[in-house]
Amino acid sequence: LAVLRSRGRQVMLVDLAGSERASDRQKHGTKLLEEAKAINWSLACLHECVRCVAEKATAATCCVPLRRTAITRLLETVLMPQGSSRVIWLAHVHPSSQQIAHSLHTFTVAQDILKAALAQHRRGKTWSEVPPKAWTKEQLSRWLADSFPILPPDTFSWADGASFAREWERDLV
Repeated sequence: LAVLRSRGRQVMLVDLAGSERASDRQKHGTKLLEEAKAINWSLACLHECVRCVAEKATAATCCVPLRRTAITRLLETVLMPQGSSRVIWLAHVHPSSQQIAHSLHTFTVAQDILKAALAQHRRGKTWSEVPPKAWTKEQLSRWLADSFPILPPDTFSWADGASFAREWERDLV
């Protein structure tokens, strides 16, 4: 971890390392296996934090496990940004085809981070500014209230844009 500070600005550089795969066990001793286990636990907790943030966790729906590991405690300000802070995530993959399994895993985590960022960005927009399949529950409810004022407000309270679209596609096909 490297933290660079300058006049109210802060840049955090964090090497999240790679997850250790079961096939790598043959190359490691007991101490390295314990380190690999700790790395995987930390990355799994970080992944869970990103998922909860993407789903706009509330205390009632999902507790963001920020205090579970050292890396999530360090990244709390990044995972739960306040004000005008910006976050840039870089995913580095190995160019060798021998490391493809590790690279694919890195892409999977990066994809979840991207989904979280898009979800946070779309949450602040009105339903007319977001594609219907990407609507949140609140945006879908607002669209229904605007378009069909006669419907009771909780008619589709269970649905977001994607699940609502799936239901309608199934009925129309």
